[in-house]
Amino acid sequence: CLYFLYLCRAHNLRVCILEKSSRVGGRIHSVPIEGAPPIETGALRFNKNHVLLLQLLRHYNITYDPFITKTNIQLTKELNRKLGRFLKECKRKLYNYQTFASVATNYFSEAEYTLLKKWYGYNEDWEGSNCANLARQIALEDVDQYYHVPAGLTSLVEALYADLTTCPNYEFFMNEKVVKIADDNNIYTSNDHHYTADHIILACPNIEAIAGLDAFVPVLKSVGQQTLNRIYAKFRDG
Repeated sequence: CLYFLYLCRAHNLRVCILEKSSRVGGRIHSVPIEGAPPIETGALRFNKNHVLLLQLLRHYNITYDPFITKTNIQLTKELNRKLGRFLKECKRKLYNYQTFASVATNYFSEAEYTLLKKWYGYNEDWEGSNCANLARQIALEDVDQYYHVPAGLTSLVEALYADLTTCPNYEFFMNEKVVKIADDNNIYTSNDHHYTADHIILACPNIEAIAGLDAFVPVLKSVGQQTLNRIYAKFRDG
């Protein structure tokens, strides 16, 4: 959402942002620890393929350092081939609704599976991940070097948010959880507030809030709930 606003600044759009929590950043959340580096409770690492993220870090002069490398764990040629076959198999729609662990543990031996988790760097964090999504991520992110932000990724969120709040066309309203959208342009929140808008863009929506809107029926039918992390709209009039 913040990056979308960052890109829209040049278009002189009037935008009202309703944030359900008391902070911005969503899954990016660095918790400060006295006398120690912050703990990342959400997004943690990134690599050279995260081009937009790297651009923002450089733009706001935020330092990032090497983090996790895979170079200390070598996969055998046979395990590499087996992993390649597995990633191709995971492209089947059958795996859109299964966890990575439930599929991979039946495909690899226990020793192979443990080694792959260590090689990839997530270890236990990927046990409940969606199989098709994580397989796609592994295939796209086959890199040797990862990075992290010593000050915490929240430092980027804070810098971006501070920059955006200087835009006179942007208004941020915190603790405003959307509970209903009616007649395509009326928005109601849990605080009994009512907003109207020419266009509405939802990020991580409450599916029940939009299920009754005819415009979203084709979208909701075409994707599974586990993959419905973002819904966006394109308007014919620009």
